[in-house]
Amino acid sequence: MEFCNLGSVRDYLARRPGRRLPEPEARSFLRQLAAGLLFLWSRSLVHRDLKTDNLLLSTNPNPSGPPILKFWVAHLDIDVLPCRHKIADFGIADYDENEDKPSATPMREPIGTLMYMAPEIFTEKQYDAR
Repeated sequence: MEFCNLGSVRDYLARRPGRRLPEPEARSFLRQLAAGLLFLWSRSLVHRDLKTDNLLLSTNPNPSGPPILKFWVAHLDIDVLPCRHKIADFGIADYDENEDKPSATPMREPIGTLMYMAPEIFTEKQYDAR
């Protein structure tokens, strides 16, 4: 994976006054995140540890690296936010078992960072890409 010169979203927010983003910048962040998640979902991939530490920022206009890590958004509003977002750390990612693809760990386990887990993960039932 290429160097992401702006660091993580967590680092970026820590450098901002009040740790907040202006609304246009927040919209751009969310638009890129949604595009990345749609890309993962279209391939039945569940990240399982999505958090601000695993969302990286780069101003590099020429992405490289594995396709799964470079979900560049074509319609980025450059005037609002001149950087690209990347979803990183797929160490515990898995394929959705409902899609008949290999799964190393059944998606029943509460895997990931506790404070970022969705509530349904704690029901001890199988969860999926939805």
